[in-house]
Amino acid sequence: MNHWAFDENLPRLGGPAAEGAIGLIACALFIDEYPAKKRVIDYAKKLNPGVPIENRTVRAVQGWVKVTLAVRR
Repeated sequence: MNHWAFDENLPRLGGPAAEGAIGLIACALFIDEYPAKKRVIDYAKKLNPGVPIENRTVRAVQGWVKVTLAVRR
């Protein structure tokens, strides 16, 4: 499946039907270790302070990457 269907919610939503699913993601999962993790977490807390860190998904990382690429430094 593509990266929009494959995220941290798949096992919760798909249950046993998600067993053995194979997908592709274009960036790190939120919980993974990656060089910009602190920056991603800081932005996530700043922009959406009401969302607990444990509820964050790969979508937060994807959004951060896309906006960072669009902004010229």
